[in-house]
Amino acid sequence: MRAAIIFQFGSPNAIVNSELDRPEVGDEQVLVRIAAAGVGPWDALIREGKSVLPQPLPLTLGSDYPHQKLSRPPISEVAGTPCP
Repeated sequence: MRAAIIFQFGSPNAIVNSELDRPEVGDEQVLVRIAAAGVGPWDALIREGKSVLPQPLPLTLGSDYPHQKLSRPPISEVAGTPCP
């Protein structure tokens, strides 16, 4: 799994393209395959440390994405974030 991660706030040079292990899925979680993620102006503000909400580091950028479910737990609603 690939991800654009920041370990410190700063310029675009702070973005690290990383290879991550496939996450384990819990009983009430869904694993999705993401082919591409959109990185928008809000990601730049977060990367620069200018978000109005506190952002824990490390942080995975890109929160707009089409996806395909790879697992289907017995739950009626699915919500989440792209953070590993």
